[in-house]
Amino acid sequence: MYEHEFVKPVDQLAIWYHIFENNQSWNAYIPVHWHRGIELSYLERGLIDDFRIGDEHFASKSGRILVVNTQEIHSIKTRVKQKDLALSIIYPYSYIEGLFPQINNYRIEINHPDKFTKSQKVAYLDLKSKLIKFIATVQENSKDRNIQLSIISLEILDILLNNFIQKRKQLPAKKEVITQRLQEIVEYITTNLKQDLSLEIIANECHISREYLARFFKKNMAMTVAEYIRYRRAISARKDLLSSNATLTKIAIDNGFSGIRSMNRVLHEFYHEDAKEIRKREKNR
Repeated sequence: MYEHEFVKPVDQLAIWYHIFENNQSWNAYIPVHWHRGIELSYLERGLIDDFRIGDEHFASKSGRILVVNTQEIHSIKTRVKQKDLALSIIYPYSYIEGLFPQINNYRIEINHPDKFTKSQKVAYLDLKSKLIKFIATVQENSKDRNIQLSIISLEILDILLNNFIQKRKQLPAKKEVITQRLQEIVEYITTNLKQDLSLEIIANECHISREYLARFFKKNMAMTVAEYIRYRRAISARKDLLSSNATLTKIAIDNGFSGIRSMNRVLHEFYHEDAKEIRKREKNR
């Protein structure tokens, strides 16, 4: 099982969710990734400049729903503006399989509203109302919030599975090879963040040439290997900053940085905050 494939539920729920709400403006970039789950993205307010799903690119605007099927690579590039509001829900694949064993034969197709039937248009509006209700329930923070969220998340899934599934086509052999190779490269990087991660070392471990690795990764991940390594180190360092009392120097070294200064540069690149600011904000919650 590859690291990208894990989807951890929130609290006592069977799903993962996150509400993206912002009071500042900044450039956001979530590099290419994938997971063994089905992700639903709903933009209540704002605009996403480029939401890549597989080989397709979407400019998502307010009221737009997008679904990422299991193992599909996806990424986001946008300019986040004040008062933007979005919701992301990920249903672990094992959870859906338990409720709907036939899911292996289907995929959810909802990303092209212009192709909807009349009944799908009605279902789409119903789905929006459930997503708005989900957001409101999270924000209300009532005593029975998890019960209500569980109910609404099942209602959302029910609408998707009853109105927007299509028979899955067999994945072309070439795409399977690409996904497997990306998984191998990413797995090596994420499990060796503390080590030297030069192109030559990674290429040797994955039994490919240095030149091929650079071209292949850039083409399929839309970023260089070096950029991806910085991204993964930033994620790992931020996690350590929030979950441990280790010194900043130790966290920097443990995550492959030469020191605090280099760690802060990368944290600013992806989170627009340095290590001290990240810790301070967490303590003030």
